[in-house]
Amino acid sequence: MKRNILIMFSMLLLILLAGCGQESKDASSTAAKRMTLDSETSIPAESCEQMGLSGKVIMLESEYCGHCRIAEPILKEIEQEKGLDFEFLDVSKKEDRAVMEGYGVDIKYTPTLLAGCSVYIGSKSREEYQQIIDDFVEAR
Repeated sequence: MKRNILIMFSMLLLILLAGCGQESKDASSTAAKRMTLDSETSIPAESCEQMGLSGKVIMLESEYCGHCRIAEPILKEIEQEKGLDFEFLDVSKKEDRAVMEGYGVDIKYTPTLLAGCSVYIGSKSREEYQQIIDDFVEAR
């Protein structure tokens, strides 16, 4: 009887472990499709195109971020001056976070600015943002 219980317990354990292994594979393949932006960098052009980021300026911010509150009006002024259309996503809001994830990106820090394939993290001065946008416009 003890032997039968041990065999059944072993089989149950194997079934549970097999299921967990499969779930882990699915989670890692989904995570592999997303890119975590945690440093200033350039996204490879092919990936950038596939993610639909080329030609866009996207500000990823949070309502809880003090630096975002400083950066947002600066970027809105530059947006208006240049006649461009920036996308402002508040990652603390579920619907904006879903849009961000739809692009295949995740972030660790706010503010994060995507200017085409270039990633800029942290608040910048007006002059720095102006240069970033000028470079973006020139590269298009």
